[in-house]
Amino acid sequence: MHRRTRPSIIGIVTYVLVGHSMGGLYARAFAGFNPNDIAGLVFIDPADFTETKEDWNTIFRRIGVPEKRIDEMLYARLYQPAKVDSVRFGPWSEGQVLAALRRTDFAEVTRLPVPNVPIYFFIGGRFEVAPERRSTDYDHTKFFEVRTNVNIERWRKFIYSSSKGGALIYLSNSGHYLHRDDARAVIGTLKMLLENLGG
Repeated sequence: MHRRTRPSIIGIVTYVLVGHSMGGLYARAFAGFNPNDIAGLVFIDPADFTETKEDWNTIFRRIGVPEKRIDEMLYARLYQPAKVDSVRFGPWSEGQVLAALRRTDFAEVTRLPVPNVPIYFFIGGRFEVAPERRSTDYDHTKFFEVRTNVNIERWRKFIYSSSKGGALIYLSNSGHYLHRDDARAVIGTLKMLLENLGG
């Protein structure tokens, strides 16, 4: 998060929010509750707060997964009770929050206003799921490819919800941790955003 003071109004502080993964969801919620305090939004491969259950199911239909299996996977993903992971409790508990929001298609977040500020999305194009963790129910590589294309389309529409413009940046050699895999591209874009804001 970058803090800047509006030069024309003494004492008013605005923020450029930068959120990666689950942090993207938190940034979207914070911006929705405090739209007048936001100068820019940057999402780095975020937990997808624009996604619905139907969006998710449609991806599986496109790659040929039978309808019965789609229903079973959706139940396992969102409704099957999960055993507490006391060793990795932080990530586990965040996963529970994310699942609860997914069950309502992120209703608590989507009802919030989107600040009229520049909006940037970074997307990684490298498939990183280890072979032993890939699904045996479907072609995991194909799923990643289709889901990435679907996300790009939805995130493009989200950018257009603001009249201030923005960008959707696809880094083909980066994975989920784009800010580590291609730090120069991410930092360079952030610097450009701040310069355009006069910060």
